[in-house]
Amino acid sequence: MPVHPTQPLTVEGISQLVEDDILRRGLKVGERYFTADEAGKRFGVSRTQAHRAFQLLGRRHLLVSTPR
Repeated sequence: MPVHPTQPLTVEGISQLVEDDILRRGLKVGERYFTADEAGKRFGVSRTQAHRAFQLLGRRHLLVSTPR
């Protein structure tokens, strides 16, 4: 279900949505989350914005990217 905010989401805002979603789901270390493409669709943002948000979460050690 895409999110439709009244204001455009920033990369920081997207990363917060992803972080909240991870916590709400109770994901454990090593469990798979959505790809940036999938998260972009889920949150109704561009693929580029979702990718940048994932990079930000990676720098915070909240997500680890693995090659496909």
